[in-house]
Amino acid sequence: VSVMMFILMGGSNSIKHHEIIVITLATYTFTSLTFAIIGSIKHLKQGNRVYFCAKIISLTSASVSLVTLTNTMLITFGQEQILVRSIILPILCAAVAIFIIVCAVLMIVKANIELKRLRNE
Repeated sequence: VSVMMFILMGGSNSIKHHEIIVITLATYTFTSLTFAIIGSIKHLKQGNRVYFCAKIISLTSASVSLVTLTNTMLITFGQEQILVRSIILPILCAAVAIFIIVCAVLMIVKANIELKRLRNE
């Protein structure tokens, strides 16, 4: 994921897509993000850790798709505004990277707590 973000921030391999493709990509991204959020909340209330971890992974995937969508939209509709792209994309990439790290740490901590609880029983 980090390598992809560095490639996107470099901007040398940017491809301008047709507007219909960008709209389709936006539809996919926001649909997957919505379903990931709803699924995470639903499985958090149920208390099933395995499904919750799977939903966190889908939420991570949707957030990476959001970075890709942002890059594609800035290239397609940005009218070559390099300054805007050089500010927005690194901030979003850093936020997604921090989100992924926080999710991974929380999943590890919850797993360790659950393992200690099972050992004590």
